[in-house]
Amino acid sequence: MSKDVAPRSSNNPAKRTGGEVTTSQGPSGEISTRSSGQLRYTPSDLVGFDYVPAEVVKQLHRENIIAGSEIAAWAEPPVTKRRADGCFYQIVSAWWADETRLVVFDVMRDLEQMGKGQFRPVGAWAPQGTVYQFPSGVSAVTYSSTPEERVSAKDNNSGASAIAKDPLDVLPEYLQSPMRGGTAGACLQTGRKWVRETVVAQKVGAGRAHVLRAQRDASSKQSLSQSTWTITSIDVPVHGSRQLGVAQRRSASLEARRQQAPSIEAPRTCW
Repeated sequence: MSKDVAPRSSNNPAKRTGGEVTTSQGPSGEISTRSSGQLRYTPSDLVGFDYVPAEVVKQLHRENIIAGSEIAAWAEPPVTKRRADGCFYQIVSAWWADETRLVVFDVMRDLEQMGKGQFRPVGAWAPQGTVYQFPSGVSAVTYSSTPEERVSAKDNNSGASAIAKDPLDVLPEYLQSPMRGGTAGACLQTGRKWVRETVVAQKVGAGRAHVLRAQRDASSKQSLSQSTWTITSIDVPVHGSRQLGVAQRRSASLEARRQQAPSIEAPRTCW
């Protein structure tokens, strides 16, 4: 019998709001650098950080890795890969931030192949990554950003129906630029006569950490491009960092192995 590879969570925004939630991750459709572009969303039962297994979330809370009031967080759906030695494993890439730290990590577990496209877990989920500590006294900044006035009526009409390439493309350019080269995700919550779009992103580089959450509400999807963004952000120097989990022993080769390991199409995990 096959089951979902990630457990369902009561923190799903759809369950919190009573609306439909769809997600967008990474490249999708044609590129649009205008903030009036739209993302292509697909229905999803799990959204963002909900993909992190519940037992790992409990572990991170227990170890005081995740402790404060969340500013932004995201996780990609589980991917099954094969190592150079032929062994299979499953990986969830995630990040979480509050006003004291940014945690960037992978959650991995080994798999055993049961048949073509069928696998079963042979180990527990194990997180590994980096905790980036912020200086003391840091506070997130929250402000509003209206739709960019420089977009002409002609450009706006065509841009509103264009499909953006990634989540950052729907944001004003001055918000996009600092986050390029990091990771981003977006979700769309819909209900009766309301729509909420949320974009989250993080980037670490040159000794600084950037975290961004942008939300805008509207009465319909068609009017989203004219809505005001509410921005919460952190841009601070990294005060220090430490390794999380077994990454301390394997961090040097982790990214190389991830790049070398091919994804396995349409995996099924069996119990």
